[in-house]
Amino acid sequence: MADFDLCVNTFDVHICEDGSASPESLRYGSVMTEQLLDAAANAGITVMDRDRTEGLDRIGLALADPIRRSVLVRLLDGSQYPSDLADAIGTSRSNLSNHLACLRGCGLVSVKRIGRRFNYTLVSAELTDALRSLLAVADTLSPCDDHMSPPNERDDS
Repeated sequence: MADFDLCVNTFDVHICEDGSASPESLRYGSVMTEQLLDAAANAGITVMDRDRTEGLDRIGLALADPIRRSVLVRLLDGSQYPSDLADAIGTSRSNLSNHLACLRGCGLVSVKRIGRRFNYTLVSAELTDALRSLLAVADTLSPCDDHMSPPNERDDS
């Protein structure tokens, strides 16, 4: 059996020779991911263990956006208020609020009310350590190939 690709709705899944599959489009959200995984299972395809990868799905969703990545990196230094995060990142408070809601929904940040303000922090030392490790790995990577840049910024000559 050779490798092939399966398209289920808007999801692409790469099927390996051993019949296993790995969803490559988890950024679409957990409900659609569940639909993809169900469709793959119905097609007799072994997909990554849902229980073990669900947390990775949430982390991937959080890391997929530059503002959320910036928030997570800034929270490595300790808890912060949304207004300070918005100013440091260079985004509006309402935009940041949406991203903080996503990070809360993913279970990566917690919020504590202090008087009339809210203070955000990473949920665990393990997450903090993992993010620090990812940053250390990222610092060792060479720049991306041109195929990773948006089409209007590519030098296709």
